[in-house]
Amino acid sequence: MNYYIAETTGFLGGGISAIMFIPQIMKMYRTKLANDISTSTLVMGIVASGFVFIHAHLVGSLYLMMGCGISVGIRLFTLVYKIKLDAHSII
Repeated sequence: MNYYIAETTGFLGGGISAIMFIPQIMKMYRTKLANDISTSTLVMGIVASGFVFIHAHLVGSLYLMMGCGISVGIRLFTLVYKIKLDAHSII
């Protein structure tokens, strides 16, 4: 397979995966609610992206590693923000 095609598809897939939770974070920020966000989905997404990151590292795909690293960071932020909002909505 062409190296550049592989890296481009890894970059695009990782980039889209990285930014797909940004609209949800913006909605959570505006409404101050996170009831409709599934904690288990976030955790599974973090684990899945972590495994893809490991795979990208093993095959040497820098762009896919960057995308997955950012994806894990954004999903972790979303999870922590959800936990914070859920804790405040109980009070």
